Amino acid sequence: MMDMLVRELRATTDGSLLIARFGSCGGVGEKAEVGTVVVAREGAVMIQRNWDFFASNYDGHDSVESDDPELEKRAWESGKPPYRISGVCPADAELSEVLLDRLRSQLGESRVHAGLNATADSFYSSQGRTDPSFYDFNHNLLTRLPSLIPNVETLEMETFALLHLAKCARASDSVATVGGGAANEGHVVGNVARAESLSSRTGGRRIRATACAMVFADRKGNAFIEPHDVVRLEKSAGRAVLEAVTQCSIE
Repeated sequence: MMDMLVRELRATTDGSLLIARFGSCGGVGEKAEVGTVVVAREGAVMIQRNWDFFASNYDGHDSVESDDPELEKRAWESGKPPYRISGVCPADAELSEVLLDRLRSQLGESRVHAGLNATADSFYSSQGRTDPSFYDFNHNLLTRLPSLIPNVETLEMETFALLHLAKCARASDSVATVGGGAANEGHVVGNVARAESLSSRTGGRRIRATACAMVFADRKGNAFIEPHDVVRLEKSAGRAVLEAVTQCSIE
């Protein structure tokens, strides 16, 4: 969904964009306590299920599934681990700092932190949620995260895609043709004529992005946020996000 949002937003707007995501996450680091807000100032990494690891299931042979830490360790060291972790995609530095400042103004210094985000491609397997109905080989994924991703604080499903697309957006007036089938179906992303028209009217098309999230759950200790805190944070942090976007320079 983040891919569709960013691409369609880009196709239907003029000029450069500032995007600050505000959502929810699980806390996996020392600073990400339930009820705090964490800004992905250090950027994000992507955790993806390694589909080929489970290829033996395709022809009816079950993958090895075990809680044995040595067995899981060997899988990670084999060169074909059950999950792959990308390098860090950075957030926009200025927008992140302004967002931190506005959040701390609204919520207080002790309730706002900055850190590295991990974005997963699944709510279940690549976030370490075990499901006895499927072979996921993720029993110890959460406990391995600190060694796999030092300084990680938050875990969710959106931030990496936003930051990645922002860095991959064409900054100039030159807009590439947006692929075939979607245009024929009338999708906005495929409307090449519209994109070219937008390009001719603006001097820049950069996208600068960052993200923050309120910690809904402590993934280490299984504590959860109270509903009244969600309402309070949505209002106060949401205001801070809007203030940050309006106060940050767009170029």
